[in-house]
Amino acid sequence: LDAKASEINVEMKIAAVHALKDLAKLDVPQDVLEAYHVDTISFGKDYIIPKPFDKRLIDVVPKAVFDAAVSSGVSRL
Repeated sequence: LDAKASEINVEMKIAAVHALKDLAKLDVPQDVLEAYHVDTISFGKDYIIPKPFDKRLIDVVPKAVFDAAVSSGVSRL
């Protein structure tokens, strides 16, 4: 929506996937650990995408999708 894209294309979907992948490999914030009542969460077979309560999602994924919309030419900005 922010990019006023005329469509959701493959590049935008791939950008979202890469943003999720990259975020999952970073250290998990303390507030997420507390929400799940655990001491640690790390990338591996039991944690391949960020938890829904990870507040970083709202910044990282939309920006990646926006950038992909612009670079792929579907943004109407």
